Amino acid sequence: MKYFLINVKKIYKNKLNSIPVFIIILFLVFLYVGNLKSATIEFDLDSPISIKEDINSTSEQIKLFEKNLKSVSSDREEYINIKNDLNLAKERKECLENKLKAYKNRDWHQFYQNDIRLKKIDLEANKYESDYDDEFLQTIKLNEKYSLYQYENKR
Repeated sequence: MKYFLINVKKIYKNKLNSIPVFIIILFLVFLYVGNLKSATIEFDLDSPISIKEDINSTSEQIKLFEKNLKSVSSDREEYINIKNDLNLAKERKECLENKLKAYKNRDWHQFYQNDIRLKKIDLEANKYESDYDDEFLQTIKLNEKYSLYQYENKR
């Protein structure tokens, strides 16, 4: 400890040494704060930013479904599938908008009610997809149970 104190005294004895030390400490503080802020934004899925991004991507999906619906004849099975996906996407967008509105108003009861509805839409949309395994569907169901718990208990 004495050796450390002697080195600190040497640094502060010479006025030019204090400037690089101050710059290094300032850099470390900015690095830590920036990293902390980016980590909190990145992993918060219920933040207004992520909900807005989800609304935008759902709007793009709706446009794509409408475009594909026009290009397919109405007597094919593919038309029915696209029509169902379009209806689910519109319902999802409505839920997301209501969820964002509830977040801004801090109406947690409404927020989790919309979240439960979104989880049900996700389950329905992914139920018949072969790309997703049972573990993915179980995760959605578990998230739905969590939202239901929050809906019943959060005021």
